[in-house]
Amino acid sequence: KVYADKGNQWLKSVATISGTSRMLTATLDFSAPFIQGLNVLGRNPIQWAKAVVKQYEFAANPQRLYQYLASPEVMAISQERFLYGGSRSGFEFFEAMRPLQEVAGRIPKIGGFAQKAVTQTYGRAEAGFMGFGEVARNEMWKVLRKPGMNQEQLRDLARTLDRMTGVMSSEAIGLSRTQQDLENAFVFFAPRYTRASLAFVSDVLRGGITGSNARTAIGGMMAGGMAMYFGAAKALGQQPNLNPRSSQFMTLKIGNDYVGVGGIMYGLLRLGAGVLSTATENPAAFLAILNRNDNPFTKFL
Repeated sequence: KVYADKGNQWLKSVATISGTSRMLTATLDFSAPFIQGLNVLGRNPIQWAKAVVKQYEFAANPQRLYQYLASPEVMAISQERFLYGGSRSGFEFFEAMRPLQEVAGRIPKIGGFAQKAVTQTYGRAEAGFMGFGEVARNEMWKVLRKPGMNQEQLRDLARTLDRMTGVMSSEAIGLSRTQQDLENAFVFFAPRYTRASLAFVSDVLRGGITGSNARTAIGGMMAGGMAMYFGAAKALGQQPNLNPRSSQFMTLKIGNDYVGVGGIMYGLLRLGAGVLSTATENPAAFLAILNRNDNPFTKFL
């Protein structure tokens, strides 16, 4: 029934518009290492650094990405990850690439130029984003895959690396096409990334390889992030803001603006603080599901 669901055309159209907005606003800043890759940084900074270098290399020359993916060593690692349940889907931020190119190509008189402009900007960014994820998962597989691991442990490792990098197959967990389009259109900014990240956070309560890697990655990321923030704040002569309820939580003042690292972990800290303060100060706000200012869950979404 799930796979037979082809979705609704109007919902697909709205989801495509939402996806285009997501791609236009969140993909040209080379932010993957500091959002999708933060957990990798916490787990193994060396492998994270290798993926960062490759991201810039692939963005500068997208052909290098295809050469990397086609190399025998990488193909062997990727196929083994896929064999044990690793996701073949990449970051969802570029799902609107083809529709955008089609629209650009239909622009009167300059369609060809517009398509080329999209390819030379967002196409390069796509190669960088995709390459970062693939390199990060492959390098982490090389480090964490140990001789003698049984099939269950290998499946857990493949699943962990997907979630560590913000990747999850919606089809594999049984979501229908209609639900996927609905989430893309109205619910989450990046549904697969959000779901994968929430699952990775919940993994800290599990045992075995899954729980161990989740605790190490998140613990390392939080400790390293806090140390870097403190160091940057002190170097700039600013007082660190560690109040999760504040809009300036873990930010630095640069000129007239406050700048900080975003991502799901930052959002979860703000959510937790918001839930506690709302429960004690204004419980009725939980019922105002359309109020983004007072309802912490609506604000999080």
